[in-house]
Amino acid sequence: MMPADWRLSAACRGHKDADLFFAPQTPVNVERALEICHDCPVQADCADEALTARIEHGIWGGLTEDDRAAIWRHELWEAAQTR
Repeated sequence: MMPADWRLSAACRGHKDADLFFAPQTPVNVERALEICHDCPVQADCADEALTARIEHGIWGGLTEDDRAAIWRHELWEAAQTR
């Protein structure tokens, strides 16, 4: 797929609850959003986009804001260890 074309196949695209992905991350909202992500055919592309672009807000590719922050912290820690 072309870089942004994956969005056309996203399970959240046009979903009646698509606003959940940028709603306050309460346990209920997160659970409902992650259920939509679970079977998404472009989940990996979506997660990669959010991680690469350092998108801080929302749920992307089955990753919450906290999930992405933890991944970025881990990458920084690993980078610091190789210096």
